[in-house]
Amino acid sequence: MAATRRSREEASETREKILDSALDIMGERPFSKVSIKEIAGKIGLSKGAVYWHFKNKNDLLVSLVENMCIRMEGELDRNGDPESLDDIRDYFVSKIEMVMRNQLSNSVSRLMIRRYEWPETVRERVRAVVWDRLEIERAMLERFLARNRRRENPGDLSPPELARLVMAVLHGLFISHVVDACPVDPVQYVDFVLRALIQAPYDIK
Repeated sequence: MAATRRSREEASETREKILDSALDIMGERPFSKVSIKEIAGKIGLSKGAVYWHFKNKNDLLVSLVENMCIRMEGELDRNGDPESLDDIRDYFVSKIEMVMRNQLSNSVSRLMIRRYEWPETVRERVRAVVWDRLEIERAMLERFLARNRRRENPGDLSPPELARLVMAVLHGLFISHVVDACPVDPVQYVDFVLRALIQAPYDIK
């Protein structure tokens, strides 16, 4: 039993090393120029060892993005739905700060921005992975808005519409920061975005 557990731990460690190696190389060179042999060689493995964990280079890239999303969710460690606007604010600030201070997360974000280099099938698979994770956040925000909606005017956005807008603005700020397109600290604007888009029209305290 101990030997089996140790074998699984070693396999997991090897898989993580492969993902880290792939991220380093794919972040520096066009996807089409990266080879499994190069990824394996960087950490002293054979191509066969990489293929034992991943079907091919496409599968490796998708797994890389999925692994990063899962690790980020684990670090956030959210317990249940937020109860107040401050809870929402703390969640998004924690997420943005975590990604900004985590070099690995930053590298994945930069890699995602270069997705035009990837085959269309890979882009579709990665889009599905990211969409599933963002959908969890959007649904969380929508539930909060629906529970706390105190008034309804003809011009107000519905909870689903407003949740999508808030997500788009906050993630847009972060992406602009990652690519140096906008010299702002996204954390500084979380309060402004939430209070401008949520607190005023929904009268949430």
